[in-house]
Formats: sequence, structure tokens, C-alpha cells
Amino acid sequence: MKRAIKMLACVRRYLAYRHSLGYALRAEGQLLLDFGRYADRVGHRGALTLELALRWARLPAQADPGY
Repeated sequence: MKRAIKMLACVRRYLAYRHSLGYALRAEGQLLLDFGRYADRVGHRGALTLELALRWARLPAQADPGY
């Protein structure tokens, strides 16, 4: 049986790749890590979906527009 890849691991690999290209992604990187943790916590598997992204984006009651 194929083991599911955790979203947080995918985010970390993506950020490492972007950092190797010279991108800092400080605030954006932290938000991506938060999203990866959320996706893993709710048990999401498979491709990213609009529904998952919207559920995460709506979590904070008073979010900064950058969020």
C-alpha cells in the first residue's frame, strides 16, 4: 500500500527549493507552513482543493489581508 505524503513535508520541500533559488519567503513561508499543519491536522490527503484552502483561510476571525 502506498503511504500518503503529509502536506507539511511537501511544504517544507517546496520552501527549501524556493530558498535554494534565492527567495526568502519569510511571512509567506510561515503561512504555507501553517497551511500544511492545518491540512495534516484535518486529515487531508491528495491534491489541494479550493474547499480546503477556503476553510483554512476563514479560520482567523480578524485576519490581515495578506493572510
